[in-house]
Amino acid sequence: MSKLHYHSSIQEHLKDLADLDQTIGPSELISGWFDDLYFPAEQSCPAGYPQETWDRGQREWSACFSATELAVLAAFHTVFAAHVDSLPLDPEQWRQDSGWAAVREAAKVAIGRFRSAA
Repeated sequence: MSKLHYHSSIQEHLKDLADLDQTIGPSELISGWFDDLYFPAEQSCPAGYPQETWDRGQREWSACFSATELAVLAAFHTVFAAHVDSLPLDPEQWRQDSGWAAVREAAKVAIGRFRSAA
């Protein structure tokens, strides 16, 4: 596995999602996953970005995980992506939302599977 820190960062973020960490909040939990940590969320190279750089980044990110771990992350991402557009961002109510509850449970499952894959 690669020496990049995505492996530990993903595990920390999954824990924050499983806890629905209020100190981080809903917007940051979403952007942390989709914009910063889960590279496969970006399915194609953005316009104006060098393709070879994007391809290398995807390969290097993937090299941080075993095949089993990649499958666990993909399964979690599927759940998160199914709910993300309807997740409330209101700091007073987001933790009671059923969509966030589904993301929380999927994160807990991912954490357990991630640990057993190690």
